[in-house]
Parts: sequence; C-alpha cells; structure tokens
Amino acid sequence: MRKYLHLAWVLGSLYAAPASTLTAYEEFDEALRQGSRELAEAIARRESKINPDKAETLVMTGRLYMLNGEKFKQDTSREGSIGAWLLPEVPIEQEALRAYTKAIEIDPSNAPAYIYRSGLLGNLGHCARGIEDAKKGLGLTTSVREKSLAHYQRGYNLMRCDFYETALADFNESIQFDPTPGRAYYGLARTYLLIDKPKDALTAIEEALKRKQTPSAARTYQADALLRLGRVDDAARAIRQAVDDMPKYAYAYEVWAMINLKQERLELAVAHAQQAIRLRPNSPLPYRLKAEALDKMGATHEATRVLLAAPIKDVVAEGKARPKPPGYDAPRYYKCSNSSDKLYILGDPIEPDYSCITKSLEAMTQPQPPPVVKRTHPKSVQRVIDRIEKGRSPIQKR
Repeated sequence: MRKYLHLAWVLGSLYAAPASTLTAYEEFDEALRQGSRELAEAIARRESKINPDKAETLVMTGRLYMLNGEKFKQDTSREGSIGAWLLPEVPIEQEALRAYTKAIEIDPSNAPAYIYRSGLLGNLGHCARGIEDAKKGLGLTTSVREKSLAHYQRGYNLMRCDFYETALADFNESIQFDPTPGRAYYGLARTYLLIDKPKDALTAIEEALKRKQTPSAARTYQADALLRLGRVDDAARAIRQAVDDMPKYAYAYEVWAMINLKQERLELAVAHAQQAIRLRPNSPLPYRLKAEALDKMGATHEATRVLLAAPIKDVVAEGKARPKPPGYDAPRYYKCSNSSDKLYILGDPIEPDYSCITKSLEAMTQPQPPPVVKRTHPKSVQRVIDRIEKGRSPIQKR
C-alpha cells in the first residue's frame, strides 16, 4: 500500500506542479540525477503518450531500458511496471539501440542520443562505432555534464578497443568537466588494472566509491587491486561486499576464487570458480582456477577433466587483458599523429586525430594473409630447389 501511495504522490506532483522552465527531457534527467526513478518513469510515460515520435522521448525510453536492465525480463506482470509498456520480449540492448538510432534519424543534432548510444555500442562490442558516436556527441552538446559523460563513453570504448593510454586521457577529461560522478574514476581503475598498475587502480577506485553514479562492479575491481598488491585479507573483505552488491557477477566469483587460492582455502576456491563457470561458461579463466585448486588438493585427474572442458576460444574477461584480434600487428593508435596521451600530458588543446584511430581499428579487423613459411632443407637439396625456381636445370653441369 505504501508503494502505491508513493507512486500516486509522484504522479500527483508531476501533473499538479506549476509550469516549469525545464523541458520534458531536462525534467527526466534531473529526476534520475536525484534518484527518483518513479518520477522519471512517469515523465517518460507521459511524453510517450503526447510525443511518441519525438527524439527526446525516444532517448528517455532507451535510457530507461538500460537502467532497469534485467528487471524487464524478470518481472513485467505487475500493474504499473514499466516493463509492461516497453516491449520486454525484445532484448533490452537491441530495443534501446533501436530507440537511440530512431532518435538520431528524427533529429541528427540530438547530442544525448549519440552519447548514450556510444556507451551501448561499447557494451555490444562495437567500440569503433562507439568512439565515433561519442565524438559526434561532444561536437553537438554545450552541456558540461553531457561533455563529461561523452568523454567517459569515449574512454570506455577506447579501453574496450585496447587503446589504454588514450582511454586514460578521456577519463581524466571527464573528471575535469564534472568530478561529481564516480564513473570516470571507475573507468580509470579498470584501465589501470588492464595495464597492471594496481596501486593507481586502487587510488582511483577509492575515489569512485566516495561518489554517486559509480557502477556496482566497483567493489570487485577494488578487491582485484588489493589482491595484486598483496593485501589478501583486505581483498577478501572487499570481495564479500562486492558479491553482496552483485550476487550474479561472474568476475566477482573469479576474483574470490583467486583470493581463496592465495589463502589456501582450496574447497572454497573450487566452489567459487564453479559459480563463475555457471554464470559465464564461455570464459576460460574460472576453469583454470578450478583446475589449479583441484590439482593442489591432489585431484589431478579431475583437474585435467576440468581443463579439457574449458572453452578453447579465448573470450574477453572483464578486468583482464583482451585477446589479440586478427591483424594485431596492424598500425595502432599510438603511431597516429596527434597522439591523445601526449597531448594530454603537454596540455595541448588540439583534438586528437580520431579518424586515425578508426582506420587502425578497421585495419585490425581485416583478415590477414597466412604467413609465408619458408621450409628448410639440407644444403644439397636447397641448391636443387633454387635452380628449379630460377628456371634452370636441376642437374648442375660440370
């Protein structure tokens, strides 16, 4: 009953409030910043009835999809649930992508649509497109908060594409524009862990945890950094809180299994690695952790069986170095002109050459010709092969 009274108050305040100078989208954004998701949902519901094909309405819809996440799939039957009117049977990410893309088609100058689509593209593995969207959003917006978010989204996509130094520069730019949210510090921490700088990662994650809008996974990366620094007991305390925050986060159980191995708590290591396998069966890391624990327990045959069951194809594990894509030796961004990390250190305001990074990414994904393997033969045989290749007789006349 209390919940329905609260919803009635929210709706009453929405429709009975005096005329505001804010636009509907600004009201929606402010409601989310204040933590009132019910009010934001009510604004989006109202706008979907009045202006269903307006770009701002579509951006609101896309943002709510991503904010509610699995809630749409798990519970859409309750009356008044947002899931009942946002087509929960459609995969959430694809529906959000559709909403952002339609908003851009309606209004190509809508900066939030580009910025939020940038982050979504990164989650879906399209980091090059995400970088381009973030750049467009930066060029279109005049809002300080949106510029901060656009730099964060671009940094996130750069990190996903392995351009770590450039990603660090964008995360720092995000903090310069708006230091209040914790997301950019979280991005710094993840990137520092990827380049194996746990001390810097821990400093960044502790800053992130002091602020709002910090992803729930932050505690897991704090535990990872503490473990790498040898502070095993502190890491164990952090990972327990991380699992309380996100009980279905596979990477948290992988880190917990690593902590258990350091503590020689082998049965717990096996249990936590198995939980990670259940949550993310296509990651090879938990199989390796489980096998290591079993081997230390003397169950060598069982450890071998676990390793044989592990996926052969490597996958991206959060907090771990990404596998090298085909053509990894293609030109990388640090070889491009106007390198962003150099510009940031020098304080140069020139915009980095992001067209170069896009070309590098395209080159990385192009199929590479098979390497030419030169066979070696005994010298006498090699001389005959050389003569044939030159069009000469294989028998040398004396």
